[in-house]
Amino acid sequence: MAMAPSSLDSFYRYFRMSGMGHCAMGSGAYSVGMYSLGLVDNALEQDPDDNVLARIVVWVERDEAPVYICGTSFNGGLSGSGTAYKRKHCRYPTRNVYVGPGNFTDENAWNRQ
Repeated sequence: MAMAPSSLDSFYRYFRMSGMGHCAMGSGAYSVGMYSLGLVDNALEQDPDDNVLARIVVWVERDEAPVYICGTSFNGGLSGSGTAYKRKHCRYPTRNVYVGPGNFTDENAWNRQ
């Protein structure tokens, strides 16, 4: 497809998940609502801000396209140990860039460029 990203926006969006492994897990805020893997609890599963599938349903049913997908990193890698940090993964061609100040786990230390 030789279409510009802006031409695809009405039906297709790509979100790079920095720190996500091949299909799941990883060193970043990789969890985007993977309840079937036992990685998040059911409360997070229902919230479109924390679940990529629920967010896509909002897009289809309400015509509210996502600008970002929120990912969560858990202490020790599992939701039962609490949230380590969250990060908003932005749609291509923009990307997350650490701008500081502060720790990389601070959501406000990142900017979409």
